[in-house]
Amino acid sequence: PAGLTGRQRQILAIVRERGALTTKEYGAQAKVSQRTALRDLSELVDRGFLARSGSRRGAVYRLRLLAESAIST
Repeated sequence: PAGLTGRQRQILAIVRERGALTTKEYGAQAKVSQRTALRDLSELVDRGFLARSGSRRGAVYRLRLLAESAIST
């Protein structure tokens, strides 16, 4: 999708492959701080690409159904 950073595209690819992602998992895989990971994930939630379930440290991010079809094209 247009307008996404390289890290955000990486997040979407990981979530598509794994089904879900936590802030800690993404931070470790992308070698970014947990604060940066949270900021990247939160922006994708705000833009409608990801849905967040849970709160705080237990939060898990998954693709939103409508976003999945947009990412595929």
